[in-house]
Amino acid sequence: MSQCVIAVTGISGVGKTSLLRELSSRVNFQHMQASALIKAARSTVAPVLQTDELRQLGIGDNQQLLVGQFRREINSSVPLVVVDAHTLIELPGRTELIQPCVFKDLGVSAMLFLIDEAEAIAQRRRSDNTRKRPLKEAKEISLLQHSPEAAHRR
Repeated sequence: MSQCVIAVTGISGVGKTSLLRELSSRVNFQHMQASALIKAARSTVAPVLQTDELRQLGIGDNQQLLVGQFRREINSSVPLVVVDAHTLIELPGRTELIQPCVFKDLGVSAMLFLIDEAEAIAQRRRSDNTRKRPLKEAKEISLLQHSPEAAHRR
């Protein structure tokens, strides 16, 4: 059976997980969250971490763990796998791009980059009490989502 792996990406708070949760009631696919895969891989060698703590660890190490855990958890009998991931990680004072080779190593054949109104993302980040999302003004969020490379170079 041929399996298709799609990455749905976007900045924190854009609505990737919410969209995929809604879509899952209409389309059969395996939904894999990058942060959950990294946490699962890390839990075998370290105490369980909160999602927000992952961005404080080595991004390269996290991406290697992501790929390994993805390979362990992928269900080969499901024709469509959707990976909920980021193309950049917001760190204090800087951003770090996720290297394209990570998506290649996951076998991604197509990518979607979600965008939304910057103020809507800012509001979701402010109102999400379950996570410590980076709080930024709408202008900064707009720069991040419309030009990740430019934001990375700042």
